[in-house]
Amino acid sequence: KNIEIVENKTLTPDIYFILLDAYAGEKVLKKYYNFDNSNFINSLRDRGFFVHNESYSNYANTIPSLGSTFNMEYFDNDTERQRIYSMLPESTTVKLLDLNGYKMIDFQKHSIAFDIPVIDKTLCKKDSNRYTDTRLLDQLLKYTPLSTLITIVPPEQDMDTQLCLFAELPNTQDMFDEPTFVFAHSLVTHSPYYYGPNGEPVTPIVDDEHYVYSIKFANKNMLKIIDELLD
Repeated sequence: KNIEIVENKTLTPDIYFILLDAYAGEKVLKKYYNFDNSNFINSLRDRGFFVHNESYSNYANTIPSLGSTFNMEYFDNDTERQRIYSMLPESTTVKLLDLNGYKMIDFQKHSIAFDIPVIDKTLCKKDSNRYTDTRLLDQLLKYTPLSTLITIVPPEQDMDTQLCLFAELPNTQDMFDEPTFVFAHSLVTHSPYYYGPNGEPVTPIVDDEHYVYSIKFANKNMLKIIDELLD
């Protein structure tokens, strides 16, 4: 479909796109994890958010989902989804924001994040490891039995980086005089999980119990961040 990109600088609020990766919906959490997330959902509604009762992810994976969202359209096959994801720097959303004078902020990039030339500031950067941070190794771990022998936690998924994202998000509203678009992709709720029942650090683990702990930890931090941004 054709989407007209127009300039309208009279209505340019700050925009926060916060993606909690692998965060399940309320019904899934209740049915499969025996966790009632209604307190968090109602807290969002109390703060003026609209939360759809029957929402579903448009795709099962992050890459096509982001490609579809930023281009404001759906795609029918995997090849097209991958192609459109690679075009994110020229996506409808990025063009629209750039045309209307937005400054763009993101956080530590990783293998499924996109490199946008017009990004003005990247927060929570960490030094990459030249031996492990390579496209070849990434593909080998994804598509060969090597993944059963080697476990590498990417730097953006470690605890320090995720805590940095939570800490820095509220500060983004004061970084530029211009309207701001903030893209914050958090992997706190994506395996492996780093948090115990009270948010204390644990050895990275993958099980249902610690997934719920991570959901609770994310909920607590998100409400704190939202309150600071709305204050």
